[in-house]
Amino acid sequence: MRNTMLLKTNLVATTFLLLAGCKPGAGTGNVNSANGFSTSGIICQDSGMPLADSAISGSDRLVSGQSNTLSLDASVDCAEAKQAVWSAGGVTLGKGSQISAKINGTGIYLVSVDSVANLASSKSISSKLFANSKVGTSALVGVTNSTLLIVGPQVGTEFNAYTFSLAVPTRTQLVSAEWNFNDGSPVVQSLTPVSHSFRVGARSVTVTTVDTNNQTTQLTHTISILPLTSGVDCPLENLVITGPTVVAAETISNFSLSEASCLTAEGTQITWNFGDGTSITGTAADSITVRHEYSVAGNYTLTATIRFGSGDANTVTLTREIKAESFLEQMPGPVPEPIPSPMPTPTPVPVDPNVCAQLTATRTIDGQVRSRTELCGLNGQRENTYRDQITQVCQVSGENQIWTEQTRTEVQLSEGTCTKQSCQLATATGNQILTDGQTVTVYTAANPVGQCLAVQENRTCTNGVLSGSLNAQHLTCENGCADFGPNGTVKEGVIIGDVSTPVACAFGEQGIVNVVHQIADRTCQSGQVITSNNRLGEIKTAGLCPVYNYVQTENWNTCSADCGGSQNRTFECRGNSGEVVSADRCTAVIPTESRICDGNLEAAKSSSTAVTEEEIGSSAVCPKNQIGVITQERSVTVTINKACVNHQISEVSRDTVATPYVTTTYCRDLVTARCSHDSLSNQGAAGRHQWMLKCQNEVPLIKEFLQNFEQTKYKNIGLNNTARHLYPTFMETKNKRTWNAPTNPIASCAVPATAYIAAVCVSSCATPDQTIIAKAKHDPSLQEVKFIDALTANMAWVGTLQSNSIMSSKDLQKTAVENWVTELVDTVQPVLTFKLKSGGEVKLTSNHAVLHESGMMKMASEFKVGDNLLQLGAKKDEILSITQSNYNGKVYNVFVKSNDLKKNVVVINGYLAGTAFYQNEGATDLNRSLFKQRLIKGVLEK
Repeated sequence: MRNTMLLKTNLVATTFLLLAGCKPGAGTGNVNSANGFSTSGIICQDSGMPLADSAISGSDRLVSGQSNTLSLDASVDCAEAKQAVWSAGGVTLGKGSQISAKINGTGIYLVSVDSVANLASSKSISSKLFANSKVGTSALVGVTNSTLLIVGPQVGTEFNAYTFSLAVPTRTQLVSAEWNFNDGSPVVQSLTPVSHSFRVGARSVTVTTVDTNNQTTQLTHTISILPLTSGVDCPLENLVITGPTVVAAETISNFSLSEASCLTAEGTQITWNFGDGTSITGTAADSITVRHEYSVAGNYTLTATIRFGSGDANTVTLTREIKAESFLEQMPGPVPEPIPSPMPTPTPVPVDPNVCAQLTATRTIDGQVRSRTELCGLNGQRENTYRDQITQVCQVSGENQIWTEQTRTEVQLSEGTCTKQSCQLATATGNQILTDGQTVTVYTAANPVGQCLAVQENRTCTNGVLSGSLNAQHLTCENGCADFGPNGTVKEGVIIGDVSTPVACAFGEQGIVNVVHQIADRTCQSGQVITSNNRLGEIKTAGLCPVYNYVQTENWNTCSADCGGSQNRTFECRGNSGEVVSADRCTAVIPTESRICDGNLEAAKSSSTAVTEEEIGSSAVCPKNQIGVITQERSVTVTINKACVNHQISEVSRDTVATPYVTTTYCRDLVTARCSHDSLSNQGAAGRHQWMLKCQNEVPLIKEFLQNFEQTKYKNIGLNNTARHLYPTFMETKNKRTWNAPTNPIASCAVPATAYIAAVCVSSCATPDQTIIAKAKHDPSLQEVKFIDALTANMAWVGTLQSNSIMSSKDLQKTAVENWVTELVDTVQPVLTFKLKSGGEVKLTSNHAVLHESGMMKMASEFKVGDNLLQLGAKKDEILSITQSNYNGKVYNVFVKSNDLKKNVVVINGYLAGTAFYQNEGATDLNRSLFKQRLIKGVLEK
């Protein structure tokens, strides 16, 4: 293993040639392994274009061991075209505008065309490469004589589609190819090239093929995908390792990277690992081409790792499998041993080496080796060795036939290392050439903020390599002024101090001044700050003259009324220090402020009379299928005395006179439970009743219910043919769950075997934590208990207003309970929470009846903030807030054995509200006056 080296590469007109045992055309079941491009270019015209403007034409894949035509595909200058030299992998292929190229072995080769006249200056031809490819691209290769391979790029960028194809050996016929891109995308069946785009990272492509011999082959190809933000701006799909795949052991071979222009960016680093324990690392400038000798025959993996800039994310790896063969493997076949002669060998007679035996025969001999110094790089030089290859022909010369020289061609044997190269330094004023070993001082900034020493850098040229940063491009530098800025920085109006100036006020006040900034201009000159142009700037603190405003006093004028009048406050003009001054200094309008007052309390007293109706219970019984009581009513005359209280005329006392009682009947339908879980409209309840009529002969429990409650109705509230409906609800005994019966008259009559009619549905309103005044049979008197406790204990009486009571009465009478009502199951329903000024709180459903201060019974939803709820004794309590929330559980109400409107007024959480009567048969009495005498003047009786 020896002579491993890095080579600088001067790029010429190139195309990549694939040398393989492949069929050049497409056949049935075969992959076409050659793209091909035009070979019909116009060759060598006298008025043609110069060689440098031409391009190469021919097949982009050559078959190993076969001749292939390559030519210049444009009009070229004849004299220059005749001097064109073709080479591939260091081997000369021919000379002229068109050649027949033949290369043995497999591998990737870089074909170059140079003009002999331009070799000294390394002038190159520009090549379009392929008619169906972009200028500057090249073909990917990877085919051998006997192995099926994937042909495709090893590196690319995200979001771009890349093409993959199969290179098929000559004797192989494919019938199918299945492509899997291993990223979740669908499998593709195709014998022709396929395209795909990938995400960032190391990705793999797998293809499974079947040939005409039913032989299955699976191949895997790896491609490294860089992000679009990697900083690589050129296409990478043709970035491959070029050079032979089969080499001779103990022989130096050349390997290169294609797309050299992509690799010359600043910071690109290339590491070659030859697979035999040796590696080389260098920059793109000196590592695109390398030379290496494998000392031992065998199979090796050649790896080129390319890092674009910094960071592993922008690193790609290319690989090539290399086979190193021994000298004997390279020989075409065994050399036969000579057969011994039976006769003695005569003494050889010296033969003139110039004498030949057959006329017109030709031979090639090597001339002497010679060296010469040649230019390279920038002003560099190298020692190259050459030898002539001499072609001789057998011709007659006098009496003899001798070898006569016909042509002589110079062949380069080795290329020396380029030394003593100059460097090109890019400066802000242009490029500057540094000789080998020369050092120059430069700066990364011509005008730094700080000292020039901080941005100073020495750059030295060492054999063409320039040390230091590319940012150091300035030959001169001026010191800056640290935090102030670079040289030449000018800052105008810089604050350097403060001064005071007097202020003139409207009324001659003294001692008031403005504080003003003192400013100047400053300039940075070669590291020093120079101050100039001192002057006054903006006001820092403005002096304020006194401000005069009207200020309130404790004095008020005369009250305007005997009760609930108004009076105005007196104001004075004062300065902001509190001193009283004349009113002419206050320019604003004098403010006004008034308050309620009582001018004459005695004059505000008055007296009035009102008549109301009272009710008491009776021993009479309601008709069949109805419950309730028959009561007695009477008129009560009340004389009310009023006076001025809290700035308004209010009642202070009253006298009552009653008439004899008159009997009145109050009976209602049977209702037992609230059904929020099965809430129906009148239309739905009527539909359920029609369904029950249809199904009564099939379902005994329905028929029994209809017979027992057929006549149940009161005031248009009944089971059928009424404006408002009662309706039954069902439950199941097995699981204690509700069963919602149909509301469609034509629905099926199928009823669960465990179903039963649980209740006749009505409404109820209060949450279980609300209290009501009630009494159990064994209790000595009425008391305040929670609704849930009253229902659980099935208390027999509740406290209600008396039939002959007035709103201000604090006396409650014991009224018998007919039913405590609640839901069958817990239900989510909206509840209104009233917060009162006294600190009280009450929670009711929106349709719960509540007594209004006007003496009317209204729904809870009709109240608003600012209205009053009435406590026992008609004491008003202002509503501060009403909040609606969803409550999950049961709500409660009660039916009493009376249809008397006042006996259906109970006390819930301390406030006067209605029983379930007002949500059912008594609903028509909502917003009707229950008391003929009003608490608020001006409300008319219905």
